[in-house]
Amino acid sequence: MLTDSTNLQKSLYEWILRISSLDSGPACPFAMKAWLNDEVKLVENRPTISELVPFTEEISICIVPYLDISYEDLADICDCYNLEYPEYIFLNSHPDETLTLLGKKTVWEHPAMLIQKKSELNVARSLLVKIGFYKNWDKDMLESLGITHLVSE
Repeated sequence: MLTDSTNLQKSLYEWILRISSLDSGPACPFAMKAWLNDEVKLVENRPTISELVPFTEEISICIVPYLDISYEDLADICDCYNLEYPEYIFLNSHPDETLTLLGKKTVWEHPAMLIQKKSELNVARSLLVKIGFYKNWDKDMLESLGITHLVSE
């Protein structure tokens, strides 16, 4: 497993390319724009979350690798932070994830926590609902992202 900073950064960029491509759906049509605008922050030394939030205005998404953590432990950590910091959304991305989009896995090859401002993410999701972006997504995928209610409205 690659763990040095340069390789993690390269791997993250390749993942963002993949989830931004039409081949993957795209899973996230805003990911590449955020990357190009230098709004994606990779935090490798896992400081406490209180040291990361509130984000500066330039950060749209913070990605914290959790190398060698189990899927269940990472999900539990995200659940705890979602309760503690309700103004943010903490999503886990783990290679053991079984959900797919258009038959392809959309998770990064490294276990990671993705942190975004809830207000920004909800605005983006609402826009995507309006244009029918999620219409062919699997219900389980929508539920895992917590957006089933947006699509069914």
